Amino acid sequence: MGADGAQRCGPPIECLPLGELCADDAQCCKQAGKTRCREHPPGSGPKRCHPDPLPPCASGAAECVLPTACCSGFCLPAPDGYQCAARCAPDGAPCTLRDDCCDQLSDCLTIGGQRRCAPVVR
Repeated sequence: MGADGAQRCGPPIECLPLGELCADDAQCCKQAGKTRCREHPPGSGPKRCHPDPLPPCASGAAECVLPTACCSGFCLPAPDGYQCAARCAPDGAPCTLRDDCCDQLSDCLTIGGQRRCAPVVR
């Protein structure tokens, strides 16, 4: 069972990598330094594995795992993984979370096998 309460099929994993949902510090992989299971920023929702101490935010097209690693708050899909983006994603652009999308009436949906911002019919 994952930290989010969902049951998953597959072999158990020893530890959770940065960015994964977690319930406590012991679940997070001890990478180059200490990791912590926390809400960042506080009050932002579910806890995730973060480096400790938190590094300064990155700008430009720096590699990222979590949006909180980017000064802009946007960590979007790129050809070689994920990178910090200067702004939100317009409809039709790749995304990872609803918050990546510029339009408040859009969501990050799987369309044609890829996650993209798209208007939600209400």
